[in-house]
Amino acid sequence: MLTDIINTNLEVIFVGINPGLKSAEDGHHFSGRSNRFWKVLYLSGFTSHQIEAENDTTILDFGYGLTTAVARATSRADELSKEEFDHSLEFLKPK
Repeated sequence: MLTDIINTNLEVIFVGINPGLKSAEDGHHFSGRSNRFWKVLYLSGFTSHQIEAENDTTILDFGYGLTTAVARATSRADELSKEEFDHSLEFLKPK
């Protein structure tokens, strides 16, 4: 399970589907070697440099946060059940 990287007054909270096995093992969001999240975040202009997964908490410096819809780590998102996604809808609803 990954720790949410969330603070108050964020501009954007990026919500991943669920952690990959590598991310869960490392304890850092989007840490899989083939994961392009950090590169795309930089190339799209959200950050001034490419953040390395081990420095994932620095995303807060840009006013962004990270969480996952489903906490359970899997090697592929299609291993998740419909019930797990249904539960995530309640979690993601504004309060």
